[in-house]
Amino acid sequence: MCPMPKAATSSGVDAGRRTAIKAIATVVALPWLSDEGLLAFARLQETNAASQLKVLSKPQFEALEVLTEAIIPADERSPGAKQARVADYIDLLLTELDREVGWLTVPESPLPTASQFDISP
Repeated sequence: MCPMPKAATSSGVDAGRRTAIKAIATVVALPWLSDEGLLAFARLQETNAASQLKVLSKPQFEALEVLTEAIIPADERSPGAKQARVADYIDLLLTELDREVGWLTVPESPLPTASQFDISP
């Protein structure tokens, strides 16, 4: 088996990892949203509307944005997680999971806030 060449981006993120994350998200995560959820997410992306949080608190949402942007940063070829609204997608996903199973409760403050993350180089 021939190893895949690694193409580094200007941000130092391996392009193979970015492709793998996109593939996994498409196959695993997208089917979890209902048609209603997918439509709501599409509207958020198209209109660039402010986030209407349903499960996460504002500090939790901000921390999630920082974390997902650190995992999937913007580069010259594609937007980062914040621009792609990954945190909004996760909040919608959590909303639907809570509706289906009825046991999801997100604690108000045990998660770190965005200001506690230092991801500067």
